[in-house]
Amino acid sequence: LLDGSEEVAVSSAPATDGAAMSLRVKEPHLWSLEDPHLYDLRLELLDGDTVIDTVNSYAGLRKFHIEGHKFYLNNQPIFLRLVLDQGFYPDGVWTAPNDDALKADIEKSMAVGFNGARPHQKVFEERFHYWADKLGYLTWGEFSDWGMNFGSPQAIHNHQREWREIVMRDLNHPSIVAWTPFNETIGAARDHFEAHRRAVEETYHLTRALDPSRPC
Repeated sequence: LLDGSEEVAVSSAPATDGAAMSLRVKEPHLWSLEDPHLYDLRLELLDGDTVIDTVNSYAGLRKFHIEGHKFYLNNQPIFLRLVLDQGFYPDGVWTAPNDDALKADIEKSMAVGFNGARPHQKVFEERFHYWADKLGYLTWGEFSDWGMNFGSPQAIHNHQREWREIVMRDLNHPSIVAWTPFNETIGAARDHFEAHRRAVEETYHLTRALDPSRPC
């Protein structure tokens, strides 16, 4: 783990698929809206003393939780001034034309006083979350499930399988502070009440099992 050019933590373990590894940082520099600090992360695969593969990434250290009726970031109360972002683009509908457009959406939102976005009915591009990490911008992770047929077991299975992939793809972004697997399903609840109730409950517990650190 690197902070600029300084190595602040290092660990090694056998190259086993799925094995966990801990990096202990003595004086952590926390990620926040005012100071979205990110550490550089370097993973090296060794054969003896020979490096045979290297992957570079980054990491942010922060805590987000709910206490009573308040949200807390790094144990300090925070008011979420979130824009509802539907991710539309005139020339691409739900696909951003380029990386600059994703960054500009966040910069424009911050310029008028928002400190984050609740992405709505769309799985946003990974680069959107990258820029949120870099710029200090809070987001919620959501899935596009409006109109889902809760009377179809296959639909519920597909939703949960794809939602798992979304959570696993994005859970390391410090800017994402909550998960929203369902939205606007009241009509489906009327038509298939028990199936809807069970699907929501199961998906909530699935989300919490994948990521117990965030509200859902």
